[in-house]
Parts: sequence; C-alpha cells; structure tokens
Amino acid sequence: MQRKNLIKTLKWLWFVCVILGVTVYCVTNWERLSRELRAIHWVDLGLGVLFLIVGKLLLVELARISLEFQGYSLTFSRQVYINSISQLGKYLPGGIWHFVGQAGFYRLDQIPLKSATQAMMLENIWMILSAVMVGTLGCIWFLTDILTSILLTAVLFGCWFGILWLMHKHISLRLLVVQAGIWVALGLGFWTLLPDKSLFGLSIGAFSLSWVIGFISLFAPGGIGVREAALAGIMGVAINPTQALIYGGVNRLLWIITEIILGVFVAQWLNARHHETWSDGVTEVKA
Repeated sequence: MQRKNLIKTLKWLWFVCVILGVTVYCVTNWERLSRELRAIHWVDLGLGVLFLIVGKLLLVELARISLEFQGYSLTFSRQVYINSISQLGKYLPGGIWHFVGQAGFYRLDQIPLKSATQAMMLENIWMILSAVMVGTLGCIWFLTDILTSILLTAVLFGCWFGILWLMHKHISLRLLVVQAGIWVALGLGFWTLLPDKSLFGLSIGAFSLSWVIGFISLFAPGGIGVREAALAGIMGVAINPTQALIYGGVNRLLWIITEIILGVFVAQWLNARHHETWSDGVTEVKA
C-alpha cells in the first residue's frame, strides 16, 4: 500500500513539475519559441493530426485483433468508441485508468474479465514490440546507406513475419501490416512538423522508441515529459535538441487534440448512431 501511495505521489509531482517547467520555459524563451512555432505551416499541422488519427485507428484494429485471439469480435465502430473514451483516462495520475476503462467496456459487452485482461496484455505486448522494431528500422535508415537499409529492412521484416506466422498463422500478414502501419503513421505525425523533411526515417524511429520509453515510465501519466525528452535526445543526433523538444511538445499537443476529437466528438457520434446495435453484445469467433 505504501509503495502504491508513493508511486501515486510521484506521478502527481511529476505532472506538476512538467506543467511548471513548460510554463517557465515558455515565459523565458518566448521569442525563440514563437519563432519556431510560426515556422510550422498550418498544412503541416493538419497533416500531423491526420496521420495521428490514422495511427490511432490502426491501434483500434490492433485491439480488435487481440480480442479475436480470445474468441470475441467487436465491430470496428464499437472498438473506436471504447478506445477513444478509455484512452482519455491515461492522463489521470495512477497510470491504470485507461486499462480499467477498457476492461469495463469489455465487461459491458459480455466479455469475461479473464479474456479482456489477456486481450489487453497481448495488445500492449504487440504495441511495444512493434514500436521497438519500427523504431530500430527507422534509425537504421538514417544511419546507413540505402542499399544496406533495404537489405536490413527485408531481413528484419522477414524475421518479424516469420515469428508472427509461427505464433498467429491465420492473421500474420494482417497483424504485420497493422503493427508496422501504426508506428509509421504516428511517426509521420511528428515528421510533418519538422522543417527538414529529409529526416523521414529518423523521425519515425525516434518517435517509436521514445513512445516505448514514455509508456514504460511508471511515474509519468501518459508518458508526458518523458516521451518528449527521449524524442529530443534521439533527434539530437540530427537537429538541435531544444528545437526537437519544441516540435515534440507541438506533437504532444496535436496528440491530445486528436484524442479529444476522437473521445469527445467521434465517440459520442458513434454512440448515438449505433447505441441500439451495440446493445446486442459481441460476436463470438473461433480463436
């Protein structure tokens, strides 16, 4: 109990420190910050939001696949609603509320708690492993020549597909495309903000790896602050780390805006449209 209270306190302190740190930085470096922000074209901001939405919709499909492995199938619209609403909970100190919310929705859809828990565990394992894989490939494309990059990509994707095929034969290709697509799309949501568009591979790689670092940080709600710091550190091999931190902060803002759009507007529209259909529950499938 004392350990849980300590972690909870640390999360609150971290959240407050991040807010104070951002506020102090904005006040003391407003001239440079405003100059960097003005350099971002509104088209790039729009594309950033679009790529983030695509990535989050692919995350929805990954959640559906993980449920199928437990013998249950939800419609895509229902899964969009569940993910969009429950993901808002990750910004609450405690670090578990989005999992609690997702499991609660699954229970409302008559999915046993054991199956729901196993599905969410599988989903998060897939997310972490695929982020590491795509992140590694992205950095390889930045650090090596194109022929070496193509060769290593083919080898790693071949091994990745082989492992998925051995474990999940009937949907291995679908799973591979979804896993890779998630991090390419989310990474592009960061890349489009950068003035140097030649940093394509590094942007995707840095974002994917920094997401993993933020995800596993126990003291940062939603990885706030940690992901941005890791992103700036990795991108620092190509651009000024402070500049990378600014773009990482803008990406975080777009990330939150995207989740609000999906959670508040899209999810509520889907709920109003499909409420009666959803009341029928889930469809059982062969695992």
